[in-house]
Amino acid sequence: MSMYHAKLPMLPRVEVVNDGRKRALSARWRQILTDPDIAKSEKPREEGVEWFAWYFDHAAKSPFLTGKAKNWRADFDFLINPQKFVKVVEGHYHKEQA
Repeated sequence: MSMYHAKLPMLPRVEVVNDGRKRALSARWRQILTDPDIAKSEKPREEGVEWFAWYFDHAAKSPFLTGKAKNWRADFDFLINPQKFVKVVEGHYHKEQA
């Protein structure tokens, strides 16, 4: 959570870490660690952390996700949702009309 809060201070803070959030984040973590480039790394955990730093930085560049384009902004649950996660990575929310 600390990386999410540091990289995305404009988004709502996570105040409660419940079982659902833990499961969702663990699933995204496993998803990244099974990426062939990270899985074959000598330091997969460190590369996974770097990948999430990139992911949160990437999300921070989206006017739509950060509430600059609409009267809405993403939150932690949105960013770790399996379907939204893929769309964020692929840049779907970075287009002018998100």
